[in-house]
Amino acid sequence: QWIPAKAGSEAGIAFALANAVMAAKGAPEGADAAGIRRFLSGANLTRAAKDADISPSELAAVAEALLHAKNPLILPPGVAYTGSRATSTVAAVMLTNALLGAVGTSVAIPPPAAGPAPAGLAELKALVAAMKAGKVDVLLIHDSNPVYSLPAELGFAEALKSVGTVVSFASLRDETAESSGIVMPDHTPMESWGDSAPRPGIRSIVQPTVRPLLDTRALGDTLLELGRSLGGAMPEGSFRNVVESNWSDVNWRQALARGGVFTETEIAPVGISGNFSGLGYKAPSLAGKGEFTLIAFPHHFLADGRGAALPWLQEIPDPVTKLQWNSWVEMSFGTAEKLDVGFGDVVQVATAAGSLEASVFPRGGIRDDTIAIPIGQGHSVGRYASMEGEGEHGGWIKGPIGAEGQPGVARGANVMAVLPAAQDELGGRVWLGARAGVTKTGRFRRLALSQWTDNQRGRELAQSASLAQLAGHGDGHGGGHGAHHDEPPHTFTAAYDADPDQPYRWGMVIDNDRCNGCSACVAACYVENNIPVVGETQAIQHRDMAWIRIERYVGDGDLEGGAARRPVPNREKLGELDVRYIPMPCQQCGAAPCESVCPTLATYHNKEGLNGMVYNRCAGTRYCANNCVYKVRRFNYFDYGNENFPGLLGLMLNPDVTVRQQGVMEKCSFCVQRIEGARQPAKDEGRDIRDGEVQTACQQACPTHAISFGNLRDKASKVVAAADHPERSYHLLQELNTRSAITYLAQVTRDENEGNH
Repeated sequence: QWIPAKAGSEAGIAFALANAVMAAKGAPEGADAAGIRRFLSGANLTRAAKDADISPSELAAVAEALLHAKNPLILPPGVAYTGSRATSTVAAVMLTNALLGAVGTSVAIPPPAAGPAPAGLAELKALVAAMKAGKVDVLLIHDSNPVYSLPAELGFAEALKSVGTVVSFASLRDETAESSGIVMPDHTPMESWGDSAPRPGIRSIVQPTVRPLLDTRALGDTLLELGRSLGGAMPEGSFRNVVESNWSDVNWRQALARGGVFTETEIAPVGISGNFSGLGYKAPSLAGKGEFTLIAFPHHFLADGRGAALPWLQEIPDPVTKLQWNSWVEMSFGTAEKLDVGFGDVVQVATAAGSLEASVFPRGGIRDDTIAIPIGQGHSVGRYASMEGEGEHGGWIKGPIGAEGQPGVARGANVMAVLPAAQDELGGRVWLGARAGVTKTGRFRRLALSQWTDNQRGRELAQSASLAQLAGHGDGHGGGHGAHHDEPPHTFTAAYDADPDQPYRWGMVIDNDRCNGCSACVAACYVENNIPVVGETQAIQHRDMAWIRIERYVGDGDLEGGAARRPVPNREKLGELDVRYIPMPCQQCGAAPCESVCPTLATYHNKEGLNGMVYNRCAGTRYCANNCVYKVRRFNYFDYGNENFPGLLGLMLNPDVTVRQQGVMEKCSFCVQRIEGARQPAKDEGRDIRDGEVQTACQQACPTHAISFGNLRDKASKVVAAADHPERSYHLLQELNTRSAITYLAQVTRDENEGNH
């Protein structure tokens, strides 16, 4: 169940739930009950529900569910809530887990990692003050871009001008490097030595996989040389020798071979401390007087902006909004209607700290009193900072700096321009701390949107099955997997299907219940198959080249139309949990519609059931793309390969995969190059390819193991076993008789009334 509480009210909810659990269960033996009560004073369910704009009965039901659950667990909010009471909120959440008895069972708290803790905003404020006062003569900046990533209100960029010598070790051009007097590019992580101890029991070695490609120098070696030149007592040798000496207590060669030392570590029991100094409940407060609460959240791929220079991360669609290449302002349809704006309309967002402009993206999963903007775009320096030369689409927003430092066209907006330089109780940085006003500008800027609807329109693409249905209690809830088309697939032998005398028919199983839309498979496919990036202008025209896409749907959908201002019918709404992701590669059909319409036989069927492509035969008619019911074919409108891989970038290409040229169609091949790579050793050894010996790139990269691949004719294979779920398995659009080689497993849904987690 999703209860859409007001943004910024999370602290009150956490304290109220902790208070309710404390009242029902009391403090554990040996805990400071009086100190806990003082910490929780002032919070109750009624007040918290009022501040959160939710029903008191709903919040009371959550408290009851926690008290009666077999394995209760409460988690703190994520990066969306880094407010002024963030530390207190996490403390209240962990206290609730302790009161519920979850610590030591559902929750394990390891000791903190070795080494210094990251600096908070309080330390950065002190640094800025020292810089402005002229107390900093030399400043070294590594693996950080504070000129971009700190709130403009903090004044870091201006303070940097007062520092005598600023040295940046950036590997790519960024705002901080441009403001530095000296730039000494560091090795990339794949060229560097180092080590880390992220938590007890894990010590890992960072070792280079390639020699440095350019005239760069490792930061460690630079610091060693600087120390020696200043007469300091520095270790002998290179930084690699320093790393090795740090591992003198273990066998270096064995640790190097294993990548580190990994040991089982007992996690000691953790009690409840009575020290809540500086922490406690306070009513939510935000800076400014705007009508909306502003949520600034890290972009799923660009993070805090450090990934903005990487084309794959720009081109792969955001998993939730399906937007690419730019910034956007998320708001509800009700808010958009109130402001008289729609998709792509440019609005100005103003807070007490500053203002920015970005295009509107209305959606149903956000409250009317809230707007959200991703962090990561709006750079003034870098490969994709400017949009000059990418064409005009309805009037781009003019930005202050282009790619070469001249007035140009900025890509997106930097949210740091509107965030206050505020901190929480322990000096941490606050991202949820501002109220914003939104005004219409009257301008329009098209956004690159890869999926225009989350409505399946009843086509059963992303199916679902409830727990009740899987348990044999009828059809479960709604339609989902329990309501198929009336016409079953016809049984026939297709002329293009796999040769019955061949030992292989390659196939795949995709478990939609495991897919969370992270898009790791999409990135892996780009890397493995030399897929080019087309840029924002081409992406707006839906010419992106990804061989696999992740589609996102809400519920079963319907055939209803949408309002005039909406680009498409949208099913998402507040409180909706039935969100379904479905990966969509080429289905490798046994009766492929694309093959019968190709006039040059460029697309064909091989003996093992794969739909192959002969690029030299392709005349670019695009008949195959028109006839593909799954829309998984991609056409090279331009010579993207030569544009994408100049100079050293050609070194990253997979030599086993052809780089395609202009006018050629391409698509997923089930990583046929990997199949061939496994076939040769098997042939030399006089055997068939073993089960699991071939992994597609998407399968290998999937963190949840949602993708299985193998030989469908090997009845003992893992892919056949994975497909053996008749109550969940289905083929996409199977009534069209394409004989897809991909079996999907329906997502499993859990009704609210089926019990608590």
